[in-house]
Amino acid sequence: MLLVNSEFMAAESGPPAAADQAGGCVWMIIWTSAVTLLSGAMLIGALLLARSGGYAAFFGLIAVGLGVAGAGIAAGLAIADRIIRRTRPSWRPVAGLLCLAIGLVLIGPGAAVMLHQAQVAFDTGLPAIAGATLVILALVLSSGAIERRGALILALGWVVLYGAIGYRVWTEMDATVVWMGPGIDDRVQVAFEATRSADYVIRFDAPSCGEGRVIAAGRYEFTPDRGWGKLGKPVWVDLPADVLPLAHGDLVRVCLRDGLASATAAGEFVGGAAGPSSFWPRD
Repeated sequence: MLLVNSEFMAAESGPPAAADQAGGCVWMIIWTSAVTLLSGAMLIGALLLARSGGYAAFFGLIAVGLGVAGAGIAAGLAIADRIIRRTRPSWRPVAGLLCLAIGLVLIGPGAAVMLHQAQVAFDTGLPAIAGATLVILALVLSSGAIERRGALILALGWVVLYGAIGYRVWTEMDATVVWMGPGIDDRVQVAFEATRSADYVIRFDAPSCGEGRVIAAGRYEFTPDRGWGKLGKPVWVDLPADVLPLAHGDLVRVCLRDGLASATAAGEFVGGAAGPSSFWPRD
């Protein structure tokens, strides 16, 4: 009886549940990484949504990279802590270790591709993004209950960052007018090119897409133009007879839309012989 009671008391006085969690060092790394990544995410997100860039984006990428690196270090320490301290099996450190290993394997070549330091089978940054996502997931899986709050905040910052990037990619479109005026067969045409397929409307004497008169409409199908830049091959549209002959200062505007993405480009006729000198491109 005395032996049973002593064993029970020893069990009760054993290490608390918090002993299974990562130590204070891991806690500090997680929160520092979360703050660093969130700072970079807000900076990059603001730049993307404002459709601008520069040195600020470079420093934002550095901040995000440091945040992901900190997440990887914290995940490794947390996994080791949980495996060493736990006396019963748990799927969390095993799953975290698997995610961390796969993530680190993907980040290396993925980052090399993004930095144009390697030529491999893939040519996008998706492997690096997937690797960083797995590293952060490993941190969430392996952290203890207290540290997991910081890990979830870091994961939330990652979701917000790539939500902003996804929105930018989803809504990004550019277009330009490459010809406006008489062609070699005496037809008066406007030619434009864009970065993606979209429905278009051509307006005459239109300072914006909400003004002027619609003179043509159709569908622009994007076709890569011999690998030169992001713009596709131009489409040629005949101008109707009721707007001819073009006078100096006439403005023809192309308005494109595909889902949430939209773009506009215009050309102002300035006269002269057929060719680029017959018009000025306008926004």
